[in-house]
Amino acid sequence: MVVSIIVPIYNIEAYVGRCIESIINQQYRNIEIILVDDGSVDHSGDICDMYAQKDSRIKVIHKTNGGRVSARKSGAVVATGDYIINVDGDDWIEKAYISNFVSAIKKRDCDVVWGISYIKEQNQHNELQIPIFLKNVTVETEEMQEKCLQLIKGNRGFQNEIDYSIWLQCTRREVYISVQKEVDCRISRGEDLILSLFLINKTNNIFFIRNDGYHYVQRATSLTHNKASYSWNEYMILKNALSKYMIKYISLYNIAQGYLVSTYMAYFFGSLQDESKEYLYPFLKVKKNSRVAIYGAGNIGENIVSYLNNSNDYQMCIWIDRNKSDKKIGKWQVKPIEQIVDVEFDFIILATNRTIYIGEMWNMVKKLGVQDEKIVSAFDNF
Repeated sequence: MVVSIIVPIYNIEAYVGRCIESIINQQYRNIEIILVDDGSVDHSGDICDMYAQKDSRIKVIHKTNGGRVSARKSGAVVATGDYIINVDGDDWIEKAYISNFVSAIKKRDCDVVWGISYIKEQNQHNELQIPIFLKNVTVETEEMQEKCLQLIKGNRGFQNEIDYSIWLQCTRREVYISVQKEVDCRISRGEDLILSLFLINKTNNIFFIRNDGYHYVQRATSLTHNKASYSWNEYMILKNALSKYMIKYISLYNIAQGYLVSTYMAYFFGSLQDESKEYLYPFLKVKKNSRVAIYGAGNIGENIVSYLNNSNDYQMCIWIDRNKSDKKIGKWQVKPIEQIVDVEFDFIILATNRTIYIGEMWNMVKKLGVQDEKIVSAFDNF
């Protein structure tokens, strides 16, 4: 069995050597390594060429910059392996990572082996991410497909209890190519979700395993973590792509909408606010002139408070968080959560897009005597 490993690379000269070394040194040797230099302007392309001279299993593609989706598609075109795995060029994998996938395939002969675990690296701290309950689960029926989709969506709003990152999947080449072609090359965020949703619908022959060997490196300068790099045009491309997807698979409406709201709340809050709306989007219950309290001092809380600070349509009452914070926007300073009992308000907005936090925050304000009908989150309608 040959496994093709596609590595999209763009301006990561400080990281790409470690990534390539980790793949070259895999215990499973029957691999094809496809390095896709997506128009790098640093020495990343040169580093790829250097490794190709040392190892005959390496193919290098140099192309004009087209984004991660475009790079992955270019790699898939030349891939000859029975299965395809993706590894991002700034990440790295442990020696048994590929062999663990191969062992699972030999046992189950499945279209997809989906890893449920990975190691998140940041500032010398490693954190293992794993939902244990999925270990050794096989998707063989439509009922199991629906269960997987529900785990991606979450119980209250959008949250990926199943991580849909493409680099956690080992996919039969024909299946991978058929779903990858559906993903718009212009999408720079959300592309893994779209591919994974297509994948779940394409086959019910998926096997979930624990495979801890992928090291996901969080770089402060990466596209994913650079809020300033988000544009409204990119958001609309993603929205249109998901809308097209929902037309084909209407049962996934909640997942797609939840992801859009999650992205919107984090990066585009205020962009869809206009005078025609009689409510604070996406909080349908919060009508104009409502008295509003904001719970949450993270990214989303800051976005909402920044908007309300400059709006006359709603009466902001207080900004609270359970953690001590010195954040201040306009006249609004974050206050301890206990101070909510001293304020009159119509609604308290749970300013988060994480399912687990919504539940915790809901319970917290309930303990302080807030009535259910006054508590709202971005995902109440999904």
